[in-house]
Amino acid sequence: MREKKIESDLVKIGKLKEELKKWKGDRTKGFNKMIKYYKKFLPTFSTFLGGEDDGNPQWGMFVSISGKRRYVYIGTVNEVVTTTPIRRMN
Repeated sequence: MREKKIESDLVKIGKLKEELKKWKGDRTKGFNKMIKYYKKFLPTFSTFLGGEDDGNPQWGMFVSISGKRRYVYIGTVNEVVTTTPIRRMN
């Protein structure tokens, strides 16, 4: 009687181990897929101050998402300075 119980428990443990192995495989596949999309769609922002040579200094930003790069005009130096509050760190 006791031996049958032990054998049935061992069978249950074996089934649970197989199920756990399948879940770990699914987890790994999902993680790899997430990393693939994370690398592809991670946005990159590059802010710069340009146009100083032609007398019209202006702020701009390049935004890159999934390999596509777009320029975003922020404003001239005077516009940015007058509309953006400047905080000094003490």
